[in-house]
Amino acid sequence: MEEIMQNTGVEEEAKEDSTKDLFKEAVEEQLKKIRNQSMIIGFKTALQVVLEKILAVKGKPGKTTLRDYERLMKDIEQFCITGLEQKNDEEETDSPDETNSETVQN
Repeated sequence: MEEIMQNTGVEEEAKEDSTKDLFKEAVEEQLKKIRNQSMIIGFKTALQVVLEKILAVKGKPGKTTLRDYERLMKDIEQFCITGLEQKNDEEETDSPDETNSETVQN
Protein backbone atom coordinates (compact mmCIF):
# COMPACT_ATOMS: atom_id res chain seq x y z
CA MET A 1 0.00 0.00 0.00
CA GLU A 2 2.87 2.34 0.80
CA GLU A 3 4.37 1.78 -2.63
CA ILE A 4 1.15 2.87 -4.29
CA MET A 5 1.05 6.08 -2.24
CA GLN A 6 4.71 6.81 -3.05
CA ASN A 7 4.11 6.24 -6.75
CA THR A 8 1.08 8.53 -6.64
CA GLY A 9 3.17 11.25 -5.00
CA VAL A 10 5.86 10.90 -7.65
CA GLU A 11 3.26 11.03 -10.41
CA GLU A 12 1.71 14.18 -8.93
CA GLU A 13 5.13 15.86 -8.76
CA ALA A 14 5.80 14.90 -12.38
CA LYS A 15 2.43 16.35 -13.42
CA GLU A 16 3.17 19.59 -11.55
CA ASP A 17 6.60 19.86 -13.16
CA SER A 18 5.21 19.22 -16.63
CA THR A 19 2.43 21.76 -16.02
CA LYS A 20 4.98 24.34 -14.88
CA ASP A 21 7.13 23.63 -17.94
CA LEU A 22 4.14 23.97 -20.27
CA PHE A 23 3.14 27.24 -18.60
CA LYS A 24 6.70 28.56 -18.81
CA GLU A 25 6.92 27.66 -22.51
CA ALA A 26 3.56 29.32 -23.22
CA VAL A 27 4.62 32.51 -21.44
CA GLU A 28 7.97 32.59 -23.27
CA GLU A 29 6.20 32.12 -26.61
CA GLN A 30 3.79 34.97 -25.89
CA LEU A 31 6.66 37.23 -24.82
CA LYS A 32 8.48 36.48 -28.08
CA LYS A 33 5.34 37.34 -30.05
CA ILE A 34 4.91 40.61 -28.17
CA ARG A 35 8.56 41.50 -28.66
CA ASN A 36 8.37 40.79 -32.39
CA GLN A 37 5.20 42.88 -32.72
CA SER A 38 6.86 45.74 -30.85
CA MET A 39 9.89 45.56 -33.11
CA ILE A 40 7.66 45.63 -36.21
CA ILE A 41 5.75 48.64 -34.89
CA GLY A 42 9.00 50.46 -34.13
CA PHE A 43 10.40 49.64 -37.57
CA LYS A 44 7.24 50.87 -39.30
CA THR A 45 7.29 54.06 -37.25
CA ALA A 46 10.90 54.78 -38.23
CA LEU A 47 10.10 54.13 -41.89
CA GLN A 48 7.10 56.44 -41.68
CA VAL A 49 9.26 59.25 -40.28
CA VAL A 50 11.84 58.84 -43.06
CA LEU A 51 9.11 58.72 -45.70
CA GLU A 52 7.51 61.90 -44.33
CA LYS A 53 10.87 63.69 -44.48
CA ILE A 54 11.36 62.62 -48.12
CA LEU A 55 7.83 63.58 -49.14
CA ALA A 56 8.20 66.96 -47.44
CA VAL A 57 11.20 67.75 -49.65
CA LYS A 58 9.61 66.36 -52.80
CA GLY A 59 6.33 68.17 -52.14
CA LYS A 60 7.90 71.61 -51.82
CA PRO A 61 6.69 74.07 -54.43
CA GLY A 62 9.31 75.07 -56.98
CA LYS A 63 12.48 73.29 -57.90
CA THR A 64 14.18 70.96 -55.49
CA THR A 65 17.82 71.89 -55.32
CA LEU A 66 20.89 69.92 -54.48
CA ARG A 67 21.02 71.84 -51.20
CA ASP A 68 17.51 70.57 -50.33
CA TYR A 69 18.64 67.00 -50.89
CA GLU A 70 21.77 67.58 -48.81
CA ARG A 71 19.62 68.90 -45.95
CA LEU A 72 17.35 65.87 -46.32
CA MET A 73 20.28 63.45 -46.17
CA LYS A 74 21.71 65.23 -43.13
CA ASP A 75 18.29 65.14 -41.42
CA ILE A 76 17.85 61.41 -42.11
CA GLU A 77 21.42 60.72 -40.99
CA GLN A 78 20.82 62.55 -37.70
CA PHE A 79 17.54 60.67 -37.19
CA CYS A 80 19.34 57.32 -37.66
CA ILE A 81 22.23 58.28 -35.38
CA THR A 82 19.86 59.35 -32.63
CA GLY A 83 17.92 56.09 -32.90
CA LEU A 84 21.05 53.96 -32.80
CA GLU A 85 22.47 55.79 -29.78
CA GLN A 86 19.45 54.94 -27.65
CA LYS A 87 19.94 51.90 -25.45
CA ASN A 88 17.23 49.36 -24.84
CA ASP A 89 16.47 47.68 -21.52
CA GLU A 90 18.36 44.48 -22.35
CA GLU A 91 21.61 46.35 -23.00
CA GLU A 92 21.37 48.14 -19.65
CA THR A 93 21.57 45.02 -17.46
CA ASP A 94 23.98 45.26 -14.56
CA SER A 95 27.32 43.66 -15.08
CA PRO A 96 29.01 41.91 -12.15
CA ASP A 97 31.54 44.75 -11.88
CA GLU A 98 28.78 47.33 -11.37
CA THR A 99 27.04 45.32 -8.66
CA ASN A 100 30.32 44.78 -6.77
CA SER A 101 31.15 48.50 -6.80
CA GLU A 102 27.88 49.25 -4.99
CA THR A 103 28.63 47.01 -2.01
CA VAL A 104 29.87 48.63 1.17
CA GLN A 105 33.58 48.19 1.76
CA ASN A 106 34.91 47.75 5.30
